[in-house]
Amino acid sequence: MKRSTLLILMTVLPWLASCNDPITVPSAGDEAYEATANRSFPLTVTDGLGRQRTFKTPPRRIVSISPKNTELLFAIGAGGDVVGVTSYCSYPAAARQVAQVGGFSSKSLSIERIVGLEPDLVISAGNAHAPVLADLERLGLTTLALPGDTFSALRDEIALLGKVTDRDDEAANLVRTMDQRIELVRRRSEAHKTAQPITVAYVVWADPLTVAGGASFHGEMIELCGCENVAANLLARFPKISLETLVESNPQVIVSSTNHAGVFDPEALRTKPGWGGLQAVRAGRVVLLDGDLVSRCGPRIVDALEQMAAAIHSDNPSPDARHAP
Repeated sequence: MKRSTLLILMTVLPWLASCNDPITVPSAGDEAYEATANRSFPLTVTDGLGRQRTFKTPPRRIVSISPKNTELLFAIGAGGDVVGVTSYCSYPAAARQVAQVGGFSSKSLSIERIVGLEPDLVISAGNAHAPVLADLERLGLTTLALPGDTFSALRDEIALLGKVTDRDDEAANLVRTMDQRIELVRRRSEAHKTAQPITVAYVVWADPLTVAGGASFHGEMIELCGCENVAANLLARFPKISLETLVESNPQVIVSSTNHAGVFDPEALRTKPGWGGLQAVRAGRVVLLDGDLVSRCGPRIVDALEQMAAAIHSDNPSPDARHAP
């Protein structure tokens, strides 16, 4: 896995460096900041489950039971207010020094530990934590659900957290920076565009065979890379398909996560029935992205997007890339 990550980093750095044009992108974060710059508490917001939450003052003791939301809090400068996290909250390094309240699943979380930290806000991943939310609400704790798993939802959640934690400016800056980097990837990918879009399959798991559909943020990433998602027309976010269906689509590139490096080892796939005939496998174009980056629709998803684009387009260099408009 370390070797795969190193290879990706060696690819992504020169790929991004080959375009030095400054990018200025209007950001929803800017509008969100301007609209709320003069607001004062009490503040009422609507969370990802459609629930209204009112805050008399900004929360200063926050428990996050979702790695993605932990990253968001630290990214907007609210890390100092985080008093509890899960054992999966591995980034940034400072998050690993915070008291842990269990794992990610509702069954693994300790209500006692959460309550013992005396939080004025618990931030969850939404329906995935429904039982815990119910228990915490009964105990009188304020909860906020942020289940977003699209680029648009991510921008909205950053703006919302900026309001709630009284860090609008930091939130707006984060959104602006993300949008600039996303636009750079889109433009660089456009410079590498071929007559026929490169076909890509993001394989979530091999057994049962599960891929990323068009409604997933992985599908969005493929599109931003200027490629065609072979599962784009499937309605489910992560549909299960047959191996025959994958073989029929015959993607030119297969992308997955380093968390599944053993399963999607390129050499092992060459001898695996059905897989060995795929053009992506024959050409050695099986890309493994950092598992933490690509599995969380948080601020570092842009890192994963840059890695994906660099890996996909590394075999299709554009002679005019350095001068892309």
